[in-house]
Amino acid sequence: GGGGGGGRGIALEPGVESVGGWGGRGAREVWGGRVAAVAAGVAASDGEAGFAEDAASPVGSKVAMGSAVRVKMRAIDSYCAEVGIVPGMIKMDVEGYEGEALRGARGVIEKFGPKLQICVYHKAGDLWEIARWLKGVRAGYRFYLGGHAGGDWSDVVLYAR
Repeated sequence: GGGGGGGRGIALEPGVESVGGWGGRGAREVWGGRVAAVAAGVAASDGEAGFAEDAASPVGSKVAMGSAVRVKMRAIDSYCAEVGIVPGMIKMDVEGYEGEALRGARGVIEKFGPKLQICVYHKAGDLWEIARWLKGVRAGYRFYLGGHAGGDWSDVVLYAR
């Protein structure tokens, strides 16, 4: 929930290693009780997907349809409805799956207009395709870009508010 510094967060994380590192439970309070970790990835709809875990760098793990490793996937819309939350901010870095994951958040974006921090550097067209899609969902968003990799702009984030 909340978009301010005093709010609580929910981290949807499908990685076996990363969730396992948090205790291996479906949801566990972490980071001083301010973030609940949920063992699921984000997608356009609820279900399952193949997942390739990068043991050398867990942040490089990603959805891989052909993988035998299966993980639970949740649409942000259905998850928020199920647990009764209104997100104040959505931060997303899902290794090129951002467009798919955002489609699963269309309802909360359209209805509530949470602030967004979306990585747009994984796929060449994401910068304009995601911005155009978001503008179609919620016309009032204003967009900003930020670079977060030592100033070389290889880690570009699209901000919307």
